[in-house]
Amino acid sequence: MQRPHFAVTTQNAPALASVCHRLDGIPLAIELAAPRVRSMSVEEVNRRLDQRFSLLTGGSRTVLPRQRTLRSAIDWSYDLLNEAEQALLCRVSVFSGGWTLEAAEQVCSGEGVDDVETLDLLTSLADKNLVVADEQDGATRYRLLETVRQYAGDQLRERGNEARLQSRHLAYFLALAEEAETQLTGSDQRAWLERLETERDNLRSALSRSAALGGDAANGLRLAGALWRFWLIHGYLFEGRRSLVEQLALPADPSAWQARARALHGAGVLARNQGDYPAAGLLHEESLAIRRQYGDRRGIAASLNSLGNVASERGDHAAARSFHEEGLVIYRALDDRHGTASALNNLGIASMYSGDFPAARVLFEESRALSNELGDRWGTAASLMNMAMVARETCDLSAARELYEAGEAIYQELGDQRSKARASREVALVMCDQGDYVGAQSLLEKSLASFLKLGDRTNICDALHGLAYAFSLRDPRRAAILWGAGERLREEQGVKPPPMYRSREDRELAAARAALGDDTAFDLAWQKGRAMNFEEAVGYALGAKVT
Repeated sequence: MQRPHFAVTTQNAPALASVCHRLDGIPLAIELAAPRVRSMSVEEVNRRLDQRFSLLTGGSRTVLPRQRTLRSAIDWSYDLLNEAEQALLCRVSVFSGGWTLEAAEQVCSGEGVDDVETLDLLTSLADKNLVVADEQDGATRYRLLETVRQYAGDQLRERGNEARLQSRHLAYFLALAEEAETQLTGSDQRAWLERLETERDNLRSALSRSAALGGDAANGLRLAGALWRFWLIHGYLFEGRRSLVEQLALPADPSAWQARARALHGAGVLARNQGDYPAAGLLHEESLAIRRQYGDRRGIAASLNSLGNVASERGDHAAARSFHEEGLVIYRALDDRHGTASALNNLGIASMYSGDFPAARVLFEESRALSNELGDRWGTAASLMNMAMVARETCDLSAARELYEAGEAIYQELGDQRSKARASREVALVMCDQGDYVGAQSLLEKSLASFLKLGDRTNICDALHGLAYAFSLRDPRRAAILWGAGERLREEQGVKPPPMYRSREDRELAAARAALGDDTAFDLAWQKGRAMNFEEAVGYALGAKVT
């Protein structure tokens, strides 16, 4: 026993599990880690595993020398490889989260490793248990155990090839992201979204290296600018915006104006979706100024479209229509049908927010038809959701629910969990309008859980308000607590819902206040909700009791 009185507790269990996971379950590695608990806590061992080869030394004096340290054990296996196998093992350490055969051929070939022999070398390394080959849906993906990856990375640095391999890694994933960017509004968008999701760790790694001292800032900016739609659709708003801002803060190359304008635009879209309208407006204005300077008409139209969205959500309907109409003229002159569909949809939103529902309905239907024709499933779903909103505002609840559910089904098909959860929330609100408060509560709780998993605090606030509506007539006091909690969270994030949403919530709140019949009790419950922190509010919404 390394520590006779050691016991697994609720406090050290997570760190213990992490140690075993990070050591890939390798018996020797775990055996070498065990003696360290004589002088360190499990938590301290876990924190130091990034230096595992210096940490995990020792072992029984009766075992072979190669088994006394983790490094010497892997040294022994590595020394048995031929030169081509050693070279490839070192080079694939540049990947994060695995790689495909195509990626290995393009990133790792050359200087002793021919691309035509890459498959045979990977097969040999897999046979020797140094590479793991996973097969799913008829496709093979390769990966390294983290311990082997750290060892191979050390060897790559010693060979002096690390910078060259990292550059090739960035170039490969930049090409992938820029190709995906052109496909994310077409009929193959689901497949491309899934591919980017699979490569998310590699994309993160490439961005991190490009932003580091001595990194490739120009290509990092291009990569971040190509990924904003993926981050938006899959709900990675915080991660995406942080990456874009980090890349934009690096020294700018004047010749890279297109990449900078695109990155500013993407950051603005993500900021707007977080409800940060001031920042979104500034980012889009800077992007528009660059595009006007260089006469980029398609880019100008995109920036105008986004500025119109910001104006709509801030309640400046005249400015919104002006931006969208100018952008629509440009898109049509360029015969850009994707841009035209987007501009029509956004012009419909501006009309809807200003109360012109007949005009909005026509614009949404035209946008939906064009998106359908182009095979843009995400664009089709967006138009359906907006058509549903018009139907709800004009009290055609059956049509609204049907349209929302159609949009929800498309988002599910695309793997867009954030938009699916938003659609589910809207379906639930229509169910409340129809009097099915119990069914709506269940759906809203599932949506809230999805937003919580995604870390999407803006939509968590909206889900809290939705749950308040579901309780407004059944349990007005609980509704008031949820409204108060949601309002505080909105204020903390600087989120202000569009006026149309606010007026609807005000009507629901007034009905709950009337149902309780006691203004003082209602206000006290509201203040109780406002006093909750984020964790308390979410816990209460999902069933925790509050006194």
